[in-house]
Amino acid sequence: MRSKTSFFNKAIYKKNMTLYWPIPVCYLLYGLIKIPGSLWSGLRKNVSAGNDVLVTLFSSLSVEQDLYVLAAVAVITGMAMFGYLFSSKSANMIHALPVTRTELYVTNVISGLTCILLPQLLVFLVSVVFCLLRGITCVQYLALWLFCVAASGIFFYSLVCFCVMITGLLAALPFCFLLLNYLSVGVVLGLQYVLSSLGYGLSYSGMDPRSVGYILSPLAYLTDLVGFRVDYSIASSGEMKVTSFSFDGTAMLLIYAVAALVFFGLAWYGYQKRRLERTGDLLAFGWGRPLFRWGFGGVAGFFGGIFLSNFLGSVAVWMPKPIVLLLILVFGMIGFFIADMLIQKSFRVLCFRRLKECGCFVLAVCGCFAVLYGVGYYQEQYIPDESEVASAYIYMNYPVESKGADVKRVTDIQREILSNREEFQSVCREEKNYTNLTLTYCMKDGSVLSRTYQIPSETEVSGQLAEEVFACEAAPDSFMKYVVGYDYDRITQIEEAQVECQNANQNYVTFSMDEDTARKINEAVYKDVEEGTIQKYNLENYILNATGTTSEYSYAYLTIFFKHTSSSWGDVYSGYQENTQADKGLAKENYEPVPDASGSIYLKFGADCKNIMKTLVETGVISSEDEIIFSSDGETTMG
Repeated sequence: MRSKTSFFNKAIYKKNMTLYWPIPVCYLLYGLIKIPGSLWSGLRKNVSAGNDVLVTLFSSLSVEQDLYVLAAVAVITGMAMFGYLFSSKSANMIHALPVTRTELYVTNVISGLTCILLPQLLVFLVSVVFCLLRGITCVQYLALWLFCVAASGIFFYSLVCFCVMITGLLAALPFCFLLLNYLSVGVVLGLQYVLSSLGYGLSYSGMDPRSVGYILSPLAYLTDLVGFRVDYSIASSGEMKVTSFSFDGTAMLLIYAVAALVFFGLAWYGYQKRRLERTGDLLAFGWGRPLFRWGFGGVAGFFGGIFLSNFLGSVAVWMPKPIVLLLILVFGMIGFFIADMLIQKSFRVLCFRRLKECGCFVLAVCGCFAVLYGVGYYQEQYIPDESEVASAYIYMNYPVESKGADVKRVTDIQREILSNREEFQSVCREEKNYTNLTLTYCMKDGSVLSRTYQIPSETEVSGQLAEEVFACEAAPDSFMKYVVGYDYDRITQIEEAQVECQNANQNYVTFSMDEDTARKINEAVYKDVEEGTIQKYNLENYILNATGTTSEYSYAYLTIFFKHTSSSWGDVYSGYQENTQADKGLAKENYEPVPDASGSIYLKFGADCKNIMKTLVETGVISSEDEIIFSSDGETTMG
């Protein structure tokens, strides 16, 4: 009996919806709990707390969790609708019916999209009715949410359909889907992992979402860069209010929707060419088999070889390069033949043809290793031109920022490290006593270049390098930014201060000071900072001593409370984070801090801090300098 239509079959559609109704029902229940449910619960709490109702609305509309759930639903739906393609008996039976492959494909696609889109539409309608009944009229944001999840759902399901057609095992489908969703991120992370082991100072920090290649990892891109951007203000009473909002990613969602049409078309073409006798194989098409062998073998080789060299006790760059290459080749060949065993579903894979292909694979791996080694060496030796650097940081105790002509001190330190690279690596390999020193360049084009070097303390060069780095951190201006904040010179009022120490009986004592005395102590602190006597009590010279150097000095604690001219002044860590990690993703929730201009200075000081000690005596806080007993880290101390 011929079908009445060559594109859609009502009987198959009805059968799909009858058999697989739990999928849309479960997804619907999730959506009802996620939006109207959380709205109902959140509004009850916010009304009693007096918070803005929009705070609860935008919290409910957060799409990051929705996208992960949606991806899982798309995979489950695809496995259900096309499950017959993974069983020889089912595939032969259904294709014996008087229906075309196009008809089966289109019907299953429409069935799957129904399971995904219908629950989303119902959640949207219920949420709109709920909001209107509660007096919330800004339902246009619910429409944006629906557009986001609907476009994403269509794309995810198209990708699942594509994966169905190129795989022959049901268990391989989720892995194929994840691989395609994190393809570019995985490739970049893998390359960074290999390069970090082949170049001194190189590290891996993930893929920059601002790069074009990030689009090739759809799930990562959508969860990081698509959604509502909401700014909240928090009053001193704790009340929250939405100050601004926007939706990012509309254009990208449209691009992914167009890409979905391409994947649906490729999946349809694959269905027409799919051979039923290959049902149950790992891959449905022969052209994918060598790609799988070479890809699996390459990943296993580079990851396994470098991981083992690291596990054996050293970073791979410290090992002879031929040994590293040998490990990569061994693991690569093992991975190559394991992949072939999975394809052939047999342990008998050693034949002349496969050995010949493996020989070509080995040559390709050697070539890739040579290229990666060359790239790693180039990146290792690369020092940016000072004119191209907006700001640079030296980071041992804290990030010290350099701009303009001061950038040269950072590049000089990097040149000194690279000139002693072999000695540093050799000592670190033998002694394992080193510290990490990070140099970061924020380029004028917006990119960030970072190098983290392992510096030993046993070499003669390390002593000179330690003095140079410590001098940067101990510079008065940099040190005050570290202990107070960027605008340390804008402190308007010193309120009080106190000294914590031990007395002669080893009892804890606290000397409190009024506003006038605290102001004089604050002036004394500035003088000791200018003279460089207080820095050694608060900064560790890790290059000279991996366990720190402040334990060599006895000290007491000084705390000064003050008022600042601005309520939004920041510290060096927030500035470093902002400059080096800016625009790494969508800041979906930003909180404006409660306006508060208060702050405190918390320092260690010792007997060498003559200005502080003199002021304590002159103001009558202590009768003599002997009244303060300084303690070291090896003894009982305050704090």
